Amino acid sequence: MLATIPVIHEQVDTFQRDGVALLPGLLSPEEVARLQAACDRIISRPTALGADLTPQGKQGRFFGDYFVWRQDADFRWLAFESALPSAAQRLMASRKVNLVWDHVLVKEPHTNVETPWHHDQPYAWCNGAQNCSFWVSLDHVTAQSGAVEYIRGSHKWGRWFQAVSFNPTRRYQNEEFEPMPDIEAARQDYDIVCYDTRPGDVVVQHLLTVHHAPGNATQRRRRAVAVRYAGDDATYAVRKKSPPLPVPVTLQAGDPLDSDIFPLVLS
Repeated sequence: MLATIPVIHEQVDTFQRDGVALLPGLLSPEEVARLQAACDRIISRPTALGADLTPQGKQGRFFGDYFVWRQDADFRWLAFESALPSAAQRLMASRKVNLVWDHVLVKEPHTNVETPWHHDQPYAWCNGAQNCSFWVSLDHVTAQSGAVEYIRGSHKWGRWFQAVSFNPTRRYQNEEFEPMPDIEAARQDYDIVCYDTRPGDVVVQHLLTVHHAPGNATQRRRRAVAVRYAGDDATYAVRKKSPPLPVPVTLQAGDPLDSDIFPLVLS
């Protein structure tokens, strides 16, 4: 049975205005424990898309895997039956909700790998303004352990930046969009926000919200799963460079997303 969540007006307004909002305590301790075990299963038995994202010469381990819902029943529960779909429906002000993709991202203790500044929609297989990405915290996460930093309002810049691969063995030589500016050199010019999160807290962002994450300098793990949804105005997008998909896609550019790979979750 699909769970519901009382997302309040203030959280919807913050998400629409800033492109990012904190949803504290969205998942219960029991649900977190279920996902922690699922996360560790995926690390031990990744999908064909799973990879160690730690560049040569860096310390620790940064692991990533995506479309894990297709392999693991607990991640499928998260994407289809947890509180996320109904929260997405309200936050996007959308009748329908399509799952675009999920993404496990783990930075083990003492991992000095930064996630580069980027936004998600240039990677995504969808166009449309009605979208959201939930970053589900499975550990206590702080700035020191790799909490994501977001630039408030960047989803309204009207700019799309080049996708940068997290995988050190894969590069996107892609001039479809403009290069990302050097945000670190001018941090004072941006409205940057970062949230300390406890297990079960969720941060929601728009797919055009610019963000990055530092390494994990603590002795705690930083396990998280991102789940991305799209709404009424979403259509299939063909990019010049995109991450690989787990199965061939028969959709044409401009088609509705409804398909086996981008399933309809709510309507």
